[in-house]
Amino acid sequence: MTYRMYAVRLFCLNSEETFTFYRDVLGWTPGFHDAEMGRAEFPLEGAAIALERADPDDPETASLVGRFVGVSLAVDDIDATYASLVEKISILPHRLRDNPGVEHSRTSGIRPETY
Repeated sequence: MTYRMYAVRLFCLNSEETFTFYRDVLGWTPGFHDAEMGRAEFPLEGAAIALERADPDDPETASLVGRFVGVSLAVDDIDATYASLVEKISILPHRLRDNPGVEHSRTSGIRPETY
């Protein structure tokens, strides 16, 4: 099984303002942008920077702004990888879900501390 770094996720409260900064000030070219979803990706050498809007009314999500960085890995076969993880851990990872409009449209997640 081969893992590749896909994206580093940064949470922000105003995703459009943050998107504009990365695009206009830093001059990065977006590979994906959906204002309604509150998500944008800027492909860089080796991985992407993914901006994700945090819900300011959700204390858990809002607390991630400015301090949380999520790492997204890409795999060749997410179904096989998911099945392998389910066999290895006692707490199931998040169920596979579709992410419309995102290049790698099926994702799952796991927190290492739950292993």
